[in-house]
Amino acid sequence: QLAERLNLPVDSGALIAKVIPDGPADQAGLQDSDQQIHFQGQQVDAGGDVITAIDGDKVINETDLPQLIASHDPGDTVKVEIIRDGKTQTVDVKLGERPDSG
Repeated sequence: QLAERLNLPVDSGALIAKVIPDGPADQAGLQDSDQQIHFQGQQVDAGGDVITAIDGDKVINETDLPQLIASHDPGDTVKVEIIRDGKTQTVDVKLGERPDSG
């Protein structure tokens, strides 16, 4: 339903909510959300790229993206399939170290 509301040509994927400045996604040119919408009683990020696959493996469930990234090492380059402005693109992303969360 959210994909339909956002006029996305896919039923699944991972919406990029935030891109860390100078991080791997930023260096690859991926775009984060630039707006919020009200959807089913919640504020939802919208307007960013949607990741639909990593190296050809589809992102369907919410756990798929972290699992696909974790199967690679920092320094590896992966092909990230995205939807931007309704069009599918493939972007090469060189993975970095995961930042400390604390």
